[in-house]
Amino acid sequence: MSSPNDDTTVDAQKSEWGSESATNPKRWTILWVLATAQFIIFLDATIVNVALPSIRDDLEMSNSMLTWVVNGYLLAAGGLLLMGGRLGDVIGRRKVFVAGALMFGVASVVAATSTSAEVLLGARVLQGVAEALAAPAALGIIALTFSDLKELQKAFGIWGGLSGLGSVAGVLLGGALVDLISWRWIFWINVPLAIIPAVLIVGLVAESKMQGKISDGPLSALLVTGGTVSLVHGILQIAEHGLMSGTTLMPLLIGLALLAAFVILQGRSSTPLLPLSFLQDGVRAAGYLGLGLLNAATAGMFFLLVLYMQSLLGYSPLQNGLAWVPYCLVFMVGIQQAIKRMPTVGARGVMVTGLSVAAAGMALLASRPFGDGFWEGLLPGMILVGLGGGVTFPAAQTAALTNLTMQDAGLGSGIVTTLGQLGQAIGLASLTAIALGVGTKGSFDQSTIGSSMWVSTGILVVAAASVSLVLRGSRADAGKVPA
Repeated sequence: MSSPNDDTTVDAQKSEWGSESATNPKRWTILWVLATAQFIIFLDATIVNVALPSIRDDLEMSNSMLTWVVNGYLLAAGGLLLMGGRLGDVIGRRKVFVAGALMFGVASVVAATSTSAEVLLGARVLQGVAEALAAPAALGIIALTFSDLKELQKAFGIWGGLSGLGSVAGVLLGGALVDLISWRWIFWINVPLAIIPAVLIVGLVAESKMQGKISDGPLSALLVTGGTVSLVHGILQIAEHGLMSGTTLMPLLIGLALLAAFVILQGRSSTPLLPLSFLQDGVRAAGYLGLGLLNAATAGMFFLLVLYMQSLLGYSPLQNGLAWVPYCLVFMVGIQQAIKRMPTVGARGVMVTGLSVAAAGMALLASRPFGDGFWEGLLPGMILVGLGGGVTFPAAQTAALTNLTMQDAGLGSGIVTTLGQLGQAIGLASLTAIALGVGTKGSFDQSTIGSSMWVSTGILVVAAASVSLVLRGSRADAGKVPA
């Protein structure tokens, strides 16, 4: 009898059952346990923003140093996600998920008890490393656990719903904790939500990893990690220094050079870390485009509207969080509609519809004078963006993770999460640069927020057109459940 740690356990189970998701009674429990970790990752991404002023005052941080409370996390996570996903393939996805979740809990304790800016920034970097390990490993496990397409789509819908819920809950919960208790509790709340899944998953999931070895793994890992970290670092400099500054261009050029060397090495290697053929699947490419561009457009919108509500409408952190509740509700409705329609319409139709609805909402935000306030100026557009985003997410996730095998589930998940982080970083840096007048030394002007929203609208229109075009030349019915 094979042990839970036997590398062939998962393959043996699938051979015996025929379809693991059809007989495995633990599959939904596995999903909810893993989705809890995903929830806190997205919770942490937004809960920190609300607490930044309090953190600055308590730890006596400068404004430039304060930005690294967010940027340090993005730099570590965005630079290491692809490598973290491949590490799960090689070492074992369960092992890597447990290590990442426990590391996130420990880093949160350090952040909550930090007495200096340096300690807090170090903890935030460690949290980013932890996400790079846990997130792709969790997504890879889910992709392998649900082999039935209809159930897989539902699983991705739940995954996406908790991700969106975590983002909005971060603003709401962060405002409540900062107003009523202390900013330190935005990190304390992560501890049980990280440790409990790490403990439970050991008894729920058999270990899984790829067969064989990767001969050029160390050099490939060095190139892709160094290139991605340098690229993300350069992107994060745009908002502060402008695109043409040497501080921005140097890391961007170094990052692109290292990534180019990585691609050349993968093309020449007989055992590459990232087989280039993996990226040639049209359905996965459409999923990558949908997720990356959706994240780019909405990350900037989310940040700018939070800033607008607090700075110009005078909302407290708690009021700001409550203002996002309608967005969260329609996001969940969108996910339900995507799960319902995808078996008959397919990923292409659902993604194009969702991205188009989100683009209409973003255009509505851009065209409304921001002086109209929340109810007339913001809410109608926010509802359409939330609905369109909810419709898009599970369809894009399904497409991006289609046809994954035991050999590359972690790699595929790492690519998805890396593109999500890069999309957020690029969108946030570019759109806030437009809205805040970076490079021209301008001050915050509500009229420039509208300009940023128009750019986001263009991104979503390009996303819808690109997804439609790519899937038209590929398996256009991807995501449909066979009769």
